[in-house]
Amino acid sequence: AIRQKYRIMYLAGRPSVEYAHLRHQLKADPNHELVSFVILRNPDNVSPVPDNELSLIPFPATEIFVSSLFQFDLFILEDFAYWRFNLPTQYLDNIRRFVAQGGALLFIGGSNALSKGGYRGTPLEDLLPVALSDSQEEFAAGLYDPRVVAPDHPLLSMGLPPEESAALWKALPPLDGWTRFSAVKPGSSVLLAHPNERLASGAPLPVAAVREHGKGKVML
Repeated sequence: AIRQKYRIMYLAGRPSVEYAHLRHQLKADPNHELVSFVILRNPDNVSPVPDNELSLIPFPATEIFVSSLFQFDLFILEDFAYWRFNLPTQYLDNIRRFVAQGGALLFIGGSNALSKGGYRGTPLEDLLPVALSDSQEEFAAGLYDPRVVAPDHPLLSMGLPPEESAALWKALPPLDGWTRFSAVKPGSSVLLAHPNERLASGAPLPVAAVREHGKGKVML
């Protein structure tokens, strides 16, 4: 049996242009069923009024990571600082089991994600196609044009002739910001790379990469 709709859970650590754009794109497809949450107030944000007088709903961590997770096909985690909410590691192990059983994970980085988000040494790092860095300067801002490393990959070729696909990639505006990693894990495929930054091994620094885990897939 095939479900009528592809179910997507989307958790963003803060409002952003990327969140607004991707949410709009996903909701525009009638074959998608999207449930999205965006963090507007972190636990360490001081508020002059009691929580029960705020119009914001409490962060539904149990619903997202426990009770509802396995009902979805894709989990998108964008620039979310896991450490801020003092959540149990079991929640991240649930994501690992979700992917192993056939789910898909799209992890979008940022200044609050990856090592700075508290994921280093956790079950979620086990899923990623890269090994996280222990550098205090993990995230760097700055404009750059990512280099297409795997032009024949379905995510990058878009079903077009090679010359048309390459022209589209060259016409895109630059990206702003990248994350430093320590290595690419075996079995991972790098799709986009930074034009100048390098790993300790001398290989280009990944900007987008994918790998399989169990029956599922992960994209960073």
